[in-house]
Amino acid sequence: MTNGLVYLDLFSGTGGFALGLQQAGIPVSKHYFSEIDKHAIANYQYHFKHAIYAGSIEQIKKIQQPDLVTFGFPCQDLSISGNRAGLEGKRSGLFFEAMRIIREYKPRVFIFENVTGLFTSNQGKDFEVVLETVAHLGLYECQWQLLNSGWFLPQHRQRVYFVGILRSQPRCTVFPFRESDAVFESITQRTEKTFQEKIGANSLPVKYFSYDNLGRGKFSQNGKVYNPMVKAPTLTLGGDIKIFLPEGIRKLTPLEYERLQGFPDNWTQFGLYGNEVKKIPMTYRYDLCGNAVSVPVVREVMNRLKPLLVDSTTNYTIVEGISEKEMVLYGLDEKKEKKEKFVPEIFIRYKSDEEKPRTKVTQSRDAADFLRGLFQPDTIEVQEEFMVLYLNRLGEIKGYYRHTKGSLTGVMVDLKHILAGAVKSLSSSIIVSHNHPSGNENPSDGDRALTQKLLQAADIFDIKVLDHIILTKENYFSFADQGMMERTKKTGDNIAMETKNERYSANRPEEVSLISKDVEFIKKVLNLNKKEKTPEQLLSLIRSMQRAIEQKQIRKSSPYAKEIQKLQEALIGFYNQHKGKSKFVITLDNLTMDILNKIIGSQTVYPSIKYIKQYIGLQGKEVDREKVKSLMKNIVNAIIKKSIPASDPYLTKLKEILKKLKVHLDERKKVVSVSVAELQGLQGIVNSCEGINGLNEQEYFAAPTPHPTGVVSSVDFVKMEFEGQGFKGKWATFIGDPCKGFTAMVFGKPKFGKSYLCIDFAGYLSRNHGKVLYVAKEEELDATLQMKLKDKSVAHPDLFVSDLLPEDLCAYQFVFLDSVTKLKLSPEQLSQLEKTNPGVSFIYVFQVRKDGMFKGRNDFQHDVDIVIEVPERGKAVQYGRFNQGGELNIFETKNEQDV
Repeated sequence: MTNGLVYLDLFSGTGGFALGLQQAGIPVSKHYFSEIDKHAIANYQYHFKHAIYAGSIEQIKKIQQPDLVTFGFPCQDLSISGNRAGLEGKRSGLFFEAMRIIREYKPRVFIFENVTGLFTSNQGKDFEVVLETVAHLGLYECQWQLLNSGWFLPQHRQRVYFVGILRSQPRCTVFPFRESDAVFESITQRTEKTFQEKIGANSLPVKYFSYDNLGRGKFSQNGKVYNPMVKAPTLTLGGDIKIFLPEGIRKLTPLEYERLQGFPDNWTQFGLYGNEVKKIPMTYRYDLCGNAVSVPVVREVMNRLKPLLVDSTTNYTIVEGISEKEMVLYGLDEKKEKKEKFVPEIFIRYKSDEEKPRTKVTQSRDAADFLRGLFQPDTIEVQEEFMVLYLNRLGEIKGYYRHTKGSLTGVMVDLKHILAGAVKSLSSSIIVSHNHPSGNENPSDGDRALTQKLLQAADIFDIKVLDHIILTKENYFSFADQGMMERTKKTGDNIAMETKNERYSANRPEEVSLISKDVEFIKKVLNLNKKEKTPEQLLSLIRSMQRAIEQKQIRKSSPYAKEIQKLQEALIGFYNQHKGKSKFVITLDNLTMDILNKIIGSQTVYPSIKYIKQYIGLQGKEVDREKVKSLMKNIVNAIIKKSIPASDPYLTKLKEILKKLKVHLDERKKVVSVSVAELQGLQGIVNSCEGINGLNEQEYFAAPTPHPTGVVSSVDFVKMEFEGQGFKGKWATFIGDPCKGFTAMVFGKPKFGKSYLCIDFAGYLSRNHGKVLYVAKEEELDATLQMKLKDKSVAHPDLFVSDLLPEDLCAYQFVFLDSVTKLKLSPEQLSQLEKTNPGVSFIYVFQVRKDGMFKGRNDFQHDVDIVIEVPERGKAVQYGRFNQGGELNIFETKNEQDV
């Protein structure tokens, strides 16, 4: 087992990064550090006795591959107090040596810290160089923020913190830090926070007055004397910070420097020189603190990375970077051992909020709104900037690229970089954009020429340029909306011009009547990602995939036959490797996820299907008139706004439904009535169009029953495996082990305990076998139902209750209908319910008359798998297909375990 990270601390100084890592509780199994200052090395070895000195950064050649690399490269050439030589300076230029280490060892995470001058050095070009250098690695998704130590300590110290996470790792949001975060104190408290409590050593006084009558001690980094009753300025080298006291002016002590940086007292006092512990000279102690990172800031950054760093190192056995518990399906067109994927230029961005779903672009307004959020409000009228959006086949924005910045009147554009990003990120289309600070949104001749040049170049790579958008502060101009985007589609000798919406609609998925079988199975594989499954469940999917191939539902000519073959081979290999385990987690890598998502997004059922399903859901129910009117209004609006286009094959059917609903309203009927013939016809439409949206997880793992036909040898037959639910405890004794998708009926007189029995059963199923829906039409969602849930202690995240029967049951593996009598469902309707929800187990509850009979009882006793009768209060008797019968005390207080 791996017990911790392999950690490399570059430009380690006095160990601020290492101490923050330690305080965050992240274990380290092997610890390297690099530094050239002898006092810093001695102090580091004094505190981290097991750390291995790796030499200067230029000398680091052969070490174990680190999981985490931290560094704060020298800032003298970037700082406003330095010579501003920038990254070309000898000291700050060591940044490139650090990136050499990153490129060579490819750590899972790297973090660096530096002064705010990194943003402004060489008019901001140095930070662009930083981004380009990281982007050219082609490995990392990055995020950064300017943080102030004053949020944690009484020292005004602004520093840039930059985090890079290897793209094969799970996503982890570190920034931004916000005012509302728990690590911060309230604004009032932070305003009043002083560094008085952090000063004082030995016999030095601790309490001081505020300002003297000369006003000395005002807070200013450029001053020489400061007041301890306000925040300390940024600590510098040499201990030049002085404070005003009643008895005079003095320098801060090294101890006070340590406290203002968040180090333990006397952290810099001693060093290990060879085998001898010596005191570090006071001058060097100031330098060690002045060069250090603020420990509480690092600790909070590490806390946010902890789920990624700790979970990936302590919970699994690592073999070549992959957990034995996990399955990784690498890119379908890549070799398995190749783990680095496409360019990250479009992923290097400041994350201003939590992770959000991808933005879909269906018209120019969508793109313009997204782009406007990328431009700074205070610079959109000052400086031209060129942006690129990269989109997938579904028209979703995969990422963006801040290409170049220019002057008030122009900006340079390099088509090679723009198209390289599209090719490497497997993007299907791009949208380019720039701003006009003048406020004139009309394109110039240069804008038109650039667009034509980009269209020609993109055509070579089969990349579609959807639009060129010009932004001003208030408005925007779309080349696509004005019909100014040509493409090389020829009709005779003429080049066809595209209509206003044609370019955007080209990214929409194909609308079909029936989702193809290969796409259905790809959806099933996608639903495996990061799910805990058993070998039997995985085998069920493999078998159903094989049956689809044998029955010619998936042919060699199917669009995605090759992908299905590769996925099946990967699943079989994984099953053979892990079939002895009880459970495992399956993980798909990012490239495979992207490829499979494109495939399932290539098809969608007609939009009319949603409204047909809603109409079917009204059948046989007492429906409020407003609900009927709402459905009619939605259908009419969808037709008028052409979200249901004239090409939809079921548009005529929707118009017929509108007429029937109008008749229903005119005749003031309470129950929506649909004839059997019409219902079957509509159900046939819905079933044929369910596709990937109508499937549910239970169906993916339906019992892998061999379904023998004809004459079978009894010897062979008894060897066949038929998958059950795996019931245990009292329920196995009472019912047996039913197959998946079983049906059961529970009947008895009122007040005998039917609901108590079913609620207890529902709790067991939700704890052990999947999601459960309990439709409580009998009692509805009132205090009585709540009391029963509490009495049986069955509340669980996978147990849901409702007072109506939803139209869509695909999210559940078990559905209780309490009661069928109150729901007014006929035997035919219940049979139809089972057909439209394959793989779902239904438990029907019936009320009976005084004579113990009820309508439909005989039919259901023959049709269902399990029959449970409650003949007297508190007693349940079962007789069904899965054992010889059992009895159960409904109100027993003994809390029998499930296993």
